[in-house]
Amino acid sequence: VHEFEVLVDCTSSNDMTVDGSTTPVVFSSGPPDGEIWYVERIALFIDGGLNSVIDDFAEINGGLTNGFLIDQVINSTVHEFANIQTNLGIAAAFGEGLFGSKNGFLDSDGLFIGLNIIRPEIMLNGDDDDLIRATVRDNLSTVSDLRMAMKIWKEI
Repeated sequence: VHEFEVLVDCTSSNDMTVDGSTTPVVFSSGPPDGEIWYVERIALFIDGGLNSVIDDFAEINGGLTNGFLIDQVINSTVHEFANIQTNLGIAAAFGEGLFGSKNGFLDSDGLFIGLNIIRPEIMLNGDDDDLIRATVRDNLSTVSDLRMAMKIWKEI
């Protein structure tokens, strides 16, 4: 069975436009006990505003100070996937299946949709509390929209 799992925070929100500058906000998703998920893709959607440039993060001038951290926890060990501070970092991490503009990073509506296709797939074991995390460590409350999901498959 193939499906998408959205990364959510502790309140079950998938809206990553939060202020994590004082206290980081963690969004995550992983299988429940007794299930194994295979992560094939991680997708990022960002509405970055019309005036965004490559050195910004969405419409935040100059990018982020601490970065938007994406990692995986496998058998209690943390593996960093990316620490993104600029739109260039977003494009580097999510450049496969890129939807943007031929005129720049974002399309004419300020939207970006990107994928990272993972080969071989990442195996997440619910019995080991494995998961994928995205941690907001800067103030992203001025970003119009930011969400992340992963495409998984699992045996049932």
